[in-house]
Amino acid sequence: MHELLGVIDALEAAISDSKRIPLTGKIAVDEGHILAYVDKLRFLAKNMEKSAARDAVDQTKRDDGQPTINAQDTQIKTHESPESFIENLIVEAKQNAFSIKSGANEYADNVLAKLQLLVTKMQKNLIRLERNIDEGRSMIEEKQKHYLTEEDPETDEIIQS
Repeated sequence: MHELLGVIDALEAAISDSKRIPLTGKIAVDEGHILAYVDKLRFLAKNMEKSAARDAVDQTKRDDGQPTINAQDTQIKTHESPESFIENLIVEAKQNAFSIKSGANEYADNVLAKLQLLVTKMQKNLIRLERNIDEGRSMIEEKQKHYLTEEDPETDEIIQS
């Protein structure tokens, strides 16, 4: 489970460290790099399925090889074969794996949505900053024109002295 979370964190870091495409709210990612993380997630999910099935088999057998109740209170019917029980556990493990994958995708989508919102806010702030700079330059130009067209008595006194 820790490995799975580690891969998800690494995927998140790769996405957040990706280059941003200006004014689009999007990022450019290295497809091979991201697909490597997806492959790792698939590999870990398959290993978790196999591990869960092995653990369930181990839990269902006592020293004498008779079925018993596992830690999750799954009851084995006396007429149910161990093979069908294992198949049910595998199905349950696959459902859990799907749930984990869905949760990981949802988490990644939320992270990307927050990142997109942050980039959008930054773009708006950048536009506002550019307007302020333009207004400041316009004010400077107007003052320079004003000083060049009008005679300033203080300046004239300094020049005459």
